[in-house]
Amino acid sequence: MTARRIGPDEAGLWAGLRAEALAAAPEAFAGGPGEWEGAPLAAVAAELSRARAFVWERDGRAVAGGQWVADPARPARAWLEALYVAPAVRGRGIAAALIAALAADAAAAGRRELWLEVAPRNRTALVRYLAAGFRVPPPDLPPAAVTPGTIALVRFLRA
Repeated sequence: MTARRIGPDEAGLWAGLRAEALAAAPEAFAGGPGEWEGAPLAAVAAELSRARAFVWERDGRAVAGGQWVADPARPARAWLEALYVAPAVRGRGIAAALIAALAADAAAAGRRELWLEVAPRNRTALVRYLAAGFRVPPPDLPPAAVTPGTIALVRFLRA
């Protein structure tokens, strides 16, 4: 199994996975479960046009996913968002594989920094991100605007 990129034509798949993620762990994501349930597929397709989303499938069903988006203010910067692995398949290296696929894709697109936000109380995710090479940004790096109450982390990419 590997991560594969999805596009706007798979908006239904992405909407379903996002709704599942928000229902399973609402504290880990901005918004709430209702944000994606019944979302117009045209809106989801539009998001997939601006983002680069990847999913991990098992037995023909998406069980994990994540995306990166370009930072409009800083051409070298991308943001990792919406990383989710279904509870039934956690502990199998899927999150690490998704992060690697997202980072490689962002680097291939010319991004040199991959940023994310994580809630300090989400210890499992914080440990996972640190293990994947994310770090607290050095003081000489231009700051990122982050959601209050979150920690910003960065991973430097090579093209």
